[in-house]
Amino acid sequence: MEAKESSSAARILEWVAEEWRKTVAAILETFIGEAVETSAASGSPPEGLSWQRIDFDLAPGASVFVGVDPEDRNRIAGAMLEATSGSSGAQDEAEAAAVCEECFSQAAAGLAQALTSRLGGETAPSGKTEAPPPPGTSFRVVTVRLPGGAEASQWLAVSAALADVVSAPQAPAPDAPLEPPRERARLGPGVSGDSCGGVEVLLDVELPVSASFGRAHLPLKDVLKLTSGSIVELNRSVSEPVEIIVNNCVIARGEVVVVEGNYGVRITEIISRCERLRTLI
Repeated sequence: MEAKESSSAARILEWVAEEWRKTVAAILETFIGEAVETSAASGSPPEGLSWQRIDFDLAPGASVFVGVDPEDRNRIAGAMLEATSGSSGAQDEAEAAAVCEECFSQAAAGLAQALTSRLGGETAPSGKTEAPPPPGTSFRVVTVRLPGGAEASQWLAVSAALADVVSAPQAPAPDAPLEPPRERARLGPGVSGDSCGGVEVLLDVELPVSASFGRAHLPLKDVLKLTSGSIVELNRSVSEPVEIIVNNCVIARGEVVVVEGNYGVRITEIISRCERLRTLI
């Protein structure tokens, strides 16, 4: 029985690593502007990795652990910044960490979408903390070959709780309508959606969208004085456009409009990929 459970957990880890690989490849392709070669294999991680635990709302303790070497993190961030701005890599550790943090957040959203498709119920990341995997955990490494030939690795592990949820038999919902087949025409003849490593794997990922009218920094003593009727002056004039923010990243600017009694934003400018990355810092 124990050997069977171990084999099941290994298959779940392999599946998670493959979904992570495809999503990371699509993200890097979007930012860099060219396809990147990726692979996944088993192995033992080296010392000195920076680990993050990504929790999912499937069950208590359902988590994926992602470890990356600081030098590999800088390589990934450098390749993304160089492709979008022409700069020769990340300027400092904070900048590299911020760029990779956004990449990891998008990869986690892509993995959540894959879990949703596999389990048949809505799944989303519920939190992220710095934490290493427990002792005795199995690992798989996703290797990315960046432009210029440099390689960067990301190590993955799954918690026992997540492996149990994913490997459990899923009972079909009563009278559930069959899902219509996905449109394959745009992928080209002879190419299936499962084997496609492009941005198509991200098209169904839901992201939060918000509009920012401006910001203000107030001392705590002034915040405590705020009452009904108080006015907080923002750092943007009435003639300046508002910012459209997707997943904590500014992607466009526009002007405020009213549509059937609701506020809206008419997009007037799509900012460049370089400027999008800079807004993460």
